[in-house]
Amino acid sequence: MSYTKSVTDHGTVEISPVAPAVVDLLTLAETLNYLKQSYGTLTVEDTLVKDLIQSARMWIEEWIGQSIISKTIIAYTENELDYFVLPMSPIVSVTTVHRISLEGVETLLTKNTDYYEVGITSKTICTYPVWSTIGSSVVGIKVTYETGMTEIPKTLKECCLALVSHLYFHRGEDVGMPATIIERLKPFRKL
Repeated sequence: MSYTKSVTDHGTVEISPVAPAVVDLLTLAETLNYLKQSYGTLTVEDTLVKDLIQSARMWIEEWIGQSIISKTIIAYTENELDYFVLPMSPIVSVTTVHRISLEGVETLLTKNTDYYEVGITSKTICTYPVWSTIGSSVVGIKVTYETGMTEIPKTLKECCLALVSHLYFHRGEDVGMPATIIERLKPFRKL
């Protein structure tokens, strides 16, 4: 799974799983049990439900501004050169930080020499204002980091089940997101 999204004032974020065997928020069995659906050996509906699980989890992650399952994120910024608030916390670890020159050359930066990290689960990358660029203008920062929750709150799983159910039983209809799910997610939202 990978996708690109725009993050306000921070450029583009590419997200891909840490490993191909990433476990999603819900299992197929618990979701089918919640939906009260059983198709025996018919797997057509299973594929649909798996897609709905992934879509519901991704929608919840986007809405709350946090990664629920483990991911590697590559975040770019073009305008925040003194500090860069990394999107999609909780941040497990920052792998690499690069500065990008006007010519597109990426230079690896050294932690606590060229930049430092502020925060525990939400992190900000702070760079030193003077860089030796050898005549090149710095136009951006690229940060690669690992993110995901170590413990998933039960409320998030319940909201994901409710959202999958809503999407499953209203497929093909143009309906909005249920207000009850949005209300239950509000305490988790990070702006």
